[in-house]
Amino acid sequence: MRKYFLWIFLLAFGLAAGRYAALVNGEEISLRDFETAVEAAQKTLLTQSSLDLESEEGKFLLMTTQRSILDDMINQAIIRQQARQMHIAVTSADVAAEIERLRQGFPSQKVFEETLAAENINTADLAEGVRSRLVSEKIKKELSSRLDISDKELTNFMRSNKDFFIQNEHRRYAQILLAGEQEAEETLAELKAGADFAELAKARSIDKQSADAGGDIGYLELGAYDPQTEDVLFKLQAGELSPVLELPEGYAIFYCAQITATPPEDIDRSSSEARKYLLRKKENELFERWFTKTRNAAKIEINPDIKLRDDFLLPDGAPQPHPDKIISNERV
Repeated sequence: MRKYFLWIFLLAFGLAAGRYAALVNGEEISLRDFETAVEAAQKTLLTQSSLDLESEEGKFLLMTTQRSILDDMINQAIIRQQARQMHIAVTSADVAAEIERLRQGFPSQKVFEETLAAENINTADLAEGVRSRLVSEKIKKELSSRLDISDKELTNFMRSNKDFFIQNEHRRYAQILLAGEQEAEETLAELKAGADFAELAKARSIDKQSADAGGDIGYLELGAYDPQTEDVLFKLQAGELSPVLELPEGYAIFYCAQITATPPEDIDRSSSEARKYLLRKKENELFERWFTKTRNAAKIEINPDIKLRDDFLLPDGAPQPHPDKIISNERV
C-alpha cells in the first residue's frame, strides 16, 4: 500500500508538470532531477521510518520534504552561478580526494557503499554533493580573505565566554555516529532510557575507529567541529548527552565523559584555538549574510504546477510551514 501511495504522489506532481522545476536567474532546474531527488528521499523515508505515509502526518512530511529538496536545489544553483562569476572552480581531482577522505572514515569500501545505498545516494549524487560543498567553502574563503581577529576582540571573547570557551579544562567525549537521522533519534531515546553508551557505540556507530573504543574520541579542542556543534558540546556537563547533531559524515550523539583541569602551559595554545574559532565564526556569518543578499536578489520562478500540488499534499488542519520556506511563483 505504501508503494501504491508513493506512485500516486509522484504521478500527481510529475506527469502533469512542465519540463522544469524552477528557473533561477534563467537557469533551469530540470523537473526530472527534482523528481529523482524526491523519489530517493521518499524511499529513504519508507525504509528508515515507521511513519505511515498515508496518514496526515505522513502526507505533511512528504510535502515538507518536497519543499526542502527544491529549496536546496535552488540554493545550489545560486552557488554555482556565483562561483562562475567569481572564477571559482573545483576540479574532479578535488572531488575525488574529498570522497576518499570521507571513505577513510569507514572501516572498508564495502561499508562505505552500503551506507550510501541505505541513504539512496548514488555515485553521481555523492560527487555532486561533495562538489557543491567544496565550491561553497572556496566562496567562503574568498569572501573572508581579509578577515582578522584583533587582540582586543580575542581578549574580550575569552573573558566573556568562560563557560563556553574552556581555557582551564580538558573535555573528553565519546560519540555514536550514524548514517540516518531517524536511527540517531531512536538511539538517543534508548540512551536516555538507560542503554549503555559504549555498547551501542560498538554495535551501531559507523565510525569504527571510535566504535571499537566504545565511542571514545579523546579530548576535544576548539576547532575540531563547526562553531554551532561546538556551542552545544562545550555546554555539556560531565555525564550529559548531546542532542542529535548533523555532521558532514552523518548524524552524531556525543557523551561528555570527563572534564579535568588544564595545565597552565596550555593557555597559550587555547588562545590560538580561540582565535581560529572566532575567525571561522566570522567566516560563517559573512557567508550567510552574503548568501541571503544574493538569494533575495535572484530571480526565482517556480513551476506553477508544483505550487498547485501543495493542495494535494497538505492535509486539512495541518500546521503551516514557516513563511520563509513557503514556495511561491516568485520566491522559495
